[in-house]
Amino acid sequence: MDLAAVLQNAQSPDNVIRGQAEAFLNDAIEKQYGPFLLALTSEFATEGRPELNRQLAGLYIKNLITAQDNTIYVNKVNRWNNCDPVIKEQIKAGFLQALLSPSRNVNRTAAQVIGAFGGLDFPKKLWPQLLPTLLGNISGALNVETKIASLETLGYMCDEMDPEEVDTTDVNNILTAIVGSLSSQNNDGIRNAAITALYNSLDFTSKNFSIQAERDFILKAICESTQSTSVDIRLKAFECLTKIVDLYYEQIIGYIEVLYQLTTAAIQTDVSSVVSQAIEFWTTIALRELDVIAEIEDNYTSSPYLKIIEKASKPLIPLLLNGLTKQVDIDEGDDDNSYVTSSSAECLNAISRIVKDNIISETLPFITANISSPDWHFREASITAFGAILEGPDDLKLTPIIAQALPILINSLKDVKPMVKESAGWTIARVCEFHKNAISMDVLPLLVDALRIALDDPDPRVVSKACLAIHNLAIACENESESQTNVISLFLPTMLEKLFIVANRPDWNEEGIRSSAYEACNMLISNSALDMKQVVVNVLIETLNRLEISLGPISANTSTTETSENMNLQSHLCSLISECIRKLDQDVILLHADRIMQLLLYVFNVRSAIAHEDAFLAIGFFADKIGVNFARYLDYVKGPLLLGLQNFDEYSVCSVALGVVGDICRALNSLVEPICNDVLKYVLEILRSTSVNRSVKPHAISTFSDIAMAIGGNFEAYISVVIGILNQASTVMPTNIDDEDEIDYINKLRFSILEAYTGIIHSLSESNKQDIIIPQLESITSFIKQCAQDDEKSDDVLKGIVGLIGDIGKVYGVRVISFLSDRVIIKTVQESTAIEEISDLSRWTQQIIATTLNSRK
Repeated sequence: MDLAAVLQNAQSPDNVIRGQAEAFLNDAIEKQYGPFLLALTSEFATEGRPELNRQLAGLYIKNLITAQDNTIYVNKVNRWNNCDPVIKEQIKAGFLQALLSPSRNVNRTAAQVIGAFGGLDFPKKLWPQLLPTLLGNISGALNVETKIASLETLGYMCDEMDPEEVDTTDVNNILTAIVGSLSSQNNDGIRNAAITALYNSLDFTSKNFSIQAERDFILKAICESTQSTSVDIRLKAFECLTKIVDLYYEQIIGYIEVLYQLTTAAIQTDVSSVVSQAIEFWTTIALRELDVIAEIEDNYTSSPYLKIIEKASKPLIPLLLNGLTKQVDIDEGDDDNSYVTSSSAECLNAISRIVKDNIISETLPFITANISSPDWHFREASITAFGAILEGPDDLKLTPIIAQALPILINSLKDVKPMVKESAGWTIARVCEFHKNAISMDVLPLLVDALRIALDDPDPRVVSKACLAIHNLAIACENESESQTNVISLFLPTMLEKLFIVANRPDWNEEGIRSSAYEACNMLISNSALDMKQVVVNVLIETLNRLEISLGPISANTSTTETSENMNLQSHLCSLISECIRKLDQDVILLHADRIMQLLLYVFNVRSAIAHEDAFLAIGFFADKIGVNFARYLDYVKGPLLLGLQNFDEYSVCSVALGVVGDICRALNSLVEPICNDVLKYVLEILRSTSVNRSVKPHAISTFSDIAMAIGGNFEAYISVVIGILNQASTVMPTNIDDEDEIDYINKLRFSILEAYTGIIHSLSESNKQDIIIPQLESITSFIKQCAQDDEKSDDVLKGIVGLIGDIGKVYGVRVISFLSDRVIIKTVQESTAIEEISDLSRWTQQIIATTLNSRK
């Protein structure tokens, strides 16, 4: 089959043609990786071949070494690493040849390809000629397009490589080439490529940034670039400065005066895109300082608190308030000014969270002077400014101001300008979120009525913000959801009726108003009081009716987009059913049980990850609510459940299906046993798989505990296999202790293992079969000590450790006395008493240890 034709067919809108082409490509890669990749490279690098074919070949090559899923990425890397070295050299030579192509589409794609493959091979010294070739391309007399593509390549490589794995000389050469290309003697195309590459390299050049002379060199080049005549270069230069203050906050203080002058000048005089980015610079500093403040409050900090925002806020705030007046109504045309106003509001919000009450005196004069302005720009700006500062000041300071503002905000929901109404709705939503106590019972009926009317507004932006306000108003009642009545009872029936109408508006897909309406319904149901139970029943019936309609036959003329939208609708409806199930009593749910289960199972007849996920969640809540009554549905739910456990591609569905296994186990106890063999078969496949997303594996391990606790002593049949898996999982160590995601994963994995051991030991002991575990106690206790001595262990892991120690002591007594008296164990349990959430468990475990140790005397 002609390779060029196959690549084109792989982009075909015809499912059959595209499927055949993809199958051919996948088969060729699996069976002839090296030769086929070389053939693709030849197609990619050969001048004279059609440009589109070359670009498609290059993109396909890039996809052979990139993946968002870490497991898939590792498999792709291993395949490349195992490729015949001779063929690899030919392939890499072809990549470099493609980089020289005069076609911009081809050489741009080549830069991406070399960035991905070079990022792997160059640090390992497996591509020694790569950097000299790129540096030669940049400094030599080649055409501008090749220089640009080579700079892009360096940027992509820097984005991929760990600076710790690259020689310092090579890092310096890369940085010198990039910064040197920023010279004003070069044309704007080269300078733009250089500033983009520098942006990608900022994390990579961390060692250089720690040296003042080199830091000065980098910042001088960037600051000069902010004065370029090219908008693109100025924009990217400010993006670099923004990234720098995020990465190197503690080292920026010596440059802040110069950066203040550059950014404020840009805010006042530059084009909208650059203005927005200059404002983002200050937002990033504020967010960085908020992180530092949070660390200080937790008695830990990795950076000094430089108080940059406290010092800069006073002159900055007037610029931000002015930025809020630059908005352009959508009816007047789309304009970049909308980014200026949103950036200004975001920055103002971040500043308010730092300077707290001091933001009031700096903004209130502007707000009061303009909130009733005849110019809608200033009316809207003042309302947005008020909404933006609400997260910072104290309740006591803002409550009287909010009380004065609320009647104006309520009236603004009827403004003639949609943007004013939208901002009023947003600001009211923030009042409900941050200062609910400022809403008096006198004003509440007026507010609710105004929001109800706003739901009928012809502009979907206004409707979306009204839904958000209702959602947040419902959240304000979360502590009163078990009361006989609460504020929501005053308006729940009429508001739900309105929201259901909104969800079916002809323009439901604009501004996300369908999603916003159903999310508001969810929160209203969740926090409704006991006197609204019948209303919740009515909502359940209406939601089931809507779900049934959505599950009707699909017309042959239904587009892919319409099908996707219907699946999203089913997801919202399943979520609302979940809330109703959680709210209502078991006897009420049983009256509708068959219909609920029937419709939820029908959802699985349509392939939709998001709908399946929410349907599984609803089934989990349903099982929890009706308990042993769920046994009658076990055979029916088994099929979709097992398919969910096999859904590695849509791993969130797989994770939720595992959670449902736990829900069913807790609901049915021993009655769940008929499906345990099949469930455990697929759980074990998940744990043995190298293709499933690793985040699923802790959930899979937790099911061992769920099943063991449900079937008790009968779990004996699975012990040898399960313990083998747990022992293997116990050996997993972090590959990078500086990677927060890696540490988080290890903690989740270890907690699930501890949880599994706890459930297994507890369940076997209740059937007097605890001695089955004795041969494994040494490895279990060794794992506990390993976890206990890990400085990066989470509170959940500590809780799991302490609980398991107590269970082992209780079940095995004097047989584990050496373990219980181990200094690591004693110290860990004692230290855990300082954590409030664990203190009760810790005292129980201490008592078990003391009783056991005393029994020896």
